[in-house]
Amino acid sequence: MKTNVMTMSAVMAMVMIGAAAQAASIQISVTGIADSTEMGYTVGQSYTFNWVINDGYTGSTNDSFGVSSNSWWAERTTEPILWSSVSGDGLVGTYSRPSGADYAPYDTLESSATVPNSIHLLASNDDPSTSTIGLTVNGSEVGTVEARISIGVDFVFNAAFTNPAEYFAAYIGTYSPPAEYNNVLQINDVSSNSVAFAPTSITIAAVPEPATIAILGLGALGLLRRRR
Repeated sequence: MKTNVMTMSAVMAMVMIGAAAQAASIQISVTGIADSTEMGYTVGQSYTFNWVINDGYTGSTNDSFGVSSNSWWAERTTEPILWSSVSGDGLVGTYSRPSGADYAPYDTLESSATVPNSIHLLASNDDPSTSTIGLTVNGSEVGTVEARISIGVDFVFNAAFTNPAEYFAAYIGTYSPPAEYNNVLQINDVSSNSVAFAPTSITIAAVPEPATIAILGLGALGLLRRRR
């Protein structure tokens, strides 16, 4: 009887782990070495920045899908949110899409074969006078967090809308950007100050939803109690 209870608990845990994998957003993280000592960063030091794709994104009027690129552009407050979260070393606060004006958001996610084989990540504010993106760096309001990285992947293009989280879930892994390409990773504040980083790696990973994490935690706790 004891063995059966433990077996059932293990199966439940495995089911919940499977559910966690299915109910996942996608986070794209870029690590780079600071090119200068600016805005609180130190030249030569490594820093990481993260963009989490909203898995409920349903498209906007500016999206574009062709035979060599997929572009998701969320540029109006009336359109779905592209980024669930933007964060990183040195960034303080909680990301929120600018909403002071309808045209204030300027968010982009792109896979391209022509750059070549690159990912473009952009979280920006087109109208800092009306709202912010909720982040500060070294005490100043952040205006843009951007990366354009060639990762040497042969992206698939089907010239039709694809949910961006589902699309990038096919490319989970860690990649080293080829040094011969002009890769970009930079932070700008609204006062035109900026700092650039030389990208060293990019990681695409699944991020379980908070509710799924909570359920998984309760399942693990139940398994532990049964084993005791």
